[in-house]
Amino acid sequence: MRNIVKPIYLFFLEIYLFFESISNDGFSEWKAALVVQTLQIFILLILFGWLEIITGGNIIPTGDPKLWGIPIAIGLAIINYCLFLRHSDLKTEYLNELKTLSRKKRAIISVLTIIACLSVALLLVFTFYKKSQVNWS
Repeated sequence: MRNIVKPIYLFFLEIYLFFESISNDGFSEWKAALVVQTLQIFILLILFGWLEIITGGNIIPTGDPKLWGIPIAIGLAIINYCLFLRHSDLKTEYLNELKTLSRKKRAIISVLTIIACLSVALLLVFTFYKKSQVNWS
């Protein structure tokens, strides 16, 4: 289980360290969790969008998005809270591991984190572009 969670947790901690470096208001953990949750929602939208493109049907319900979007967001928030915010001992362990890395490795991890965030955002835009190209009739 730890091997599955560790890359996600290190991604979270890299975003956490970014927010710690730009502001020291005590909400860096919550900001990082919000960024991770937003990226998770974007990834779900990308997956559902490509399923709709491939199958040619509506996977996402077209009714009120509050009826299906809010429960998904709340479910992800609970999972993220249990993974990231509740386990301070795991956070301390991985944070110490990150801080002991060399400056070069930290820079590589930071660049990979930025690339991951940008690629998810660009892939979401590309997915909406491809959905606009589909003949739905």
